[in-house]
Amino acid sequence: MAEMEVSKIIKGIEKFIVEMENRTDIDDSQKLYTFENKSMVDSYLNSTLIELRQSYKVFESNSDFVSHNIYCSYLNYWLNKKKKKYLQLTGNPTEGNFRNKVEEYYTNTKDIVNGNDGKCEIEFNEYSNQELTIVNALKNLCYIFKKIKAEKKNKHNINECFALYKYYYSTMNRILENILMLNDNTKIKISKLIKDISCEEIQLSDLSKDIQCEYENNSQYLLIENCENGSCSLEFTKYDDNCNCTYNDIFLSIFVTILGTLFLSFVLYRFTPFGFWINRQIERKKKLLNNLGEDDMKEILDDTPEGIHENSQDFPYHMSYYSLKN
Repeated sequence: MAEMEVSKIIKGIEKFIVEMENRTDIDDSQKLYTFENKSMVDSYLNSTLIELRQSYKVFESNSDFVSHNIYCSYLNYWLNKKKKKYLQLTGNPTEGNFRNKVEEYYTNTKDIVNGNDGKCEIEFNEYSNQELTIVNALKNLCYIFKKIKAEKKNKHNINECFALYKYYYSTMNRILENILMLNDNTKIKISKLIKDISCEEIQLSDLSKDIQCEYENNSQYLLIENCENGSCSLEFTKYDDNCNCTYNDIFLSIFVTILGTLFLSFVLYRFTPFGFWINRQIERKKKLLNNLGEDDMKEILDDTPEGIHENSQDFPYHMSYYSLKN
């Protein structure tokens, strides 16, 4: 596989997974073995076998991005999930029957095309759906990191660097979500499972030790969080602020802002109905104060907390006294 950008590898893997999960080239009317049409169990198993036998076509169309090992790894993940769903159907399905049919129509047959690399080795396991998802996610992550380290490429392109980190954190988030759905007994052995599947090329606890992105700090990009339908992701957005501002520029901007605010206030006061309304309120207040008598004013001021102080300053008062002189 030729050297290529990280984002293309990631998109290639994602495209391969979508095509594996949503087959449009399958003829369900074809019967590999004889069974009653009303049998849900046999209909499902027959359809699974047809997809399995033709899965190489999906790999072949995506081989520029997906290695044969990753193809076989995902095929086993896909087949084990199919097996679990098969065993949940009504009609007395058995795991032995599923295994036997896979061996008969895939492993031991020679009438299907599998390319130069041959057929994938089928590995049935007893993992839960959550464990299967964790294993598959880790294998894909290891594949990408192995590819990057083999090429010994420094990520100078900010978009390529971000694509790598975004895929890493998205994958780890999916792994953690599946761990939370496990029961307590399964969680005890999940650490061993992750340890067994993890590769030497990646340290899950600290990605920066494995892959270092080297690029100049570019203030034209901002990292934002985009949340839709309850899930969040990180994205880069273009930022067009190219200001190289000095302190003089900042102080000048503040001064102009204050001056503009004062000028706007003056215009509003002198030339708009708002200023006219303020003047009317002031005149009404003055007229009201002038019409109040001294006694009325004294009564009003007495009702205020400062009334006693204002009384002593604004109004004369008389105090009677007796002279001590004879």
